[in-house]
Amino acid sequence: MPVESGLLNLLVEKNIISSPKKSVVQGEVEEYEKSVIATVINLSYAEPKQLMDLLAEEYDLPSMDFSQFNPKTAPQKYLNEEYCMKYEMVPIGVVNNTLYLAVSDPSCINAIEGLDAFSTKYAIPTDMILVEEDKLQRALTVLFRKNINLDDDEKQEGSWYD
Repeated sequence: MPVESGLLNLLVEKNIISSPKKSVVQGEVEEYEKSVIATVINLSYAEPKQLMDLLAEEYDLPSMDFSQFNPKTAPQKYLNEEYCMKYEMVPIGVVNNTLYLAVSDPSCINAIEGLDAFSTKYAIPTDMILVEEDKLQRALTVLFRKNINLDDDEKQEGSWYD
């Protein structure tokens, strides 16, 4: 059973989605090659925070409110656009010689491969911190859109992820 099928079963078991919605999600995941979490959110079947909290508990992983993350504090050495976009991860810091990467779906094979890819490329142990899917996507956009000036973004109303 693929890792994501287990996640779909968990979402049904926890009454996040119904069995009929499970079939819809599975079809969308296969057709558009997106993660289960991204698909469930895109279909408006659950809120990003609800899913993050469930996954943090289920996978025994730390989570954080990614709205508190300042892109200017991301460790520049590890901000590899190709890797971050391909694996949908954002390096958020190094603690005790471990690189922590923000992810929204720890069950996604892409996330697991991403941990290995970052670890191999930079010769550093890696670990995940769960964040909400929408805020992760916003961070990727902010960090890698061309000609970004974070100082200008901060002058705008609201915070960087709005």
